[in-house]
Amino acid sequence: MTRREVPLRYLQLTFFCRFTQQAHLPPYKGSTLRGAFGRALKQVCCALRRQDCDTCLLRSGCTYARVFEPKSVHPGLRKLAAPPHPYVLEPPATLQTRFVPEERFAFNLLLVGEFSQALPYFVYAVERMGEGGLGKGNAQFVLERVEAGGQVIYHRGADTLTWPGDYPTLPDQLSDGGSSGELSMELTTPLRLKSAGHLSSDLQFVTLVRAALRRFSSLHSCYGAGEPDLDYGGLLRRAEQVERIEDTTRWHDWSRYSNRQGEEMRFGGLLGRLRFADVPAEHRLLLELCRPFHLGKQTTFGLGAYRLEAA
Repeated sequence: MTRREVPLRYLQLTFFCRFTQQAHLPPYKGSTLRGAFGRALKQVCCALRRQDCDTCLLRSGCTYARVFEPKSVHPGLRKLAAPPHPYVLEPPATLQTRFVPEERFAFNLLLVGEFSQALPYFVYAVERMGEGGLGKGNAQFVLERVEAGGQVIYHRGADTLTWPGDYPTLPDQLSDGGSSGELSMELTTPLRLKSAGHLSSDLQFVTLVRAALRRFSSLHSCYGAGEPDLDYGGLLRRAEQVERIEDTTRWHDWSRYSNRQGEEMRFGGLLGRLRFADVPAEHRLLLELCRPFHLGKQTTFGLGAYRLEAA
């Protein structure tokens, strides 16, 4: 069972890598990296390679199962339609598709709760990723170093990790202090939010707040001290009063091949800029707290990233 933490800690790691072979990757690399990372982590952790996680007696102590198959480990998560995974992978921002040997790239991995203490598994998994390769032809790479908060915690050839000193935390309360003000939101990777059962292409402020509350609450419920005691109804009612004064978002489609489904899958979402007037301080804080964790669907391979700017 997942151990709940008070306060809820998280950690963002940056992996600096170097290709040793020519590589051909898709423009958006999140799905490619997530798939390779999952396979490598399973190789590192799994003692029974041919056993399904759902029926494996070792699943409660298996880092792979708890990260990639959380419903199989924690029965309490089964009641959630989409329980959050305890990680977010952020691919390189570049749309570059071809890389030559010795060319470098980096990606981020955010770990939530107790999984921020399982660093050796994740570092070793990325090294195994490099051995297995990425993209067409499985181009190999080497992991040169890992940083957390600007601190080098691992470098190639080392046999130990330097554990980070301080971990950021996600509070379970929202302060209602401060005045209202204008807020800009830049959607930097496709944002996929559902409204009334359908993917939304018209983002009102209340839709964003509802998604942020769902993200905030589910992370605390699954990996923290339990569901936060917030005025959910009041927050949503006040969000409905916020006016959208700029919307330059556009729908962006992209596709990926799913090895599990055996077919190509499309994942469209919104990119662009939104601007809102008279946003209450409590809502600005909520969106800022959720920013490292992204919003919406497919956050595990980097969708739903955004930046905020207060006037």
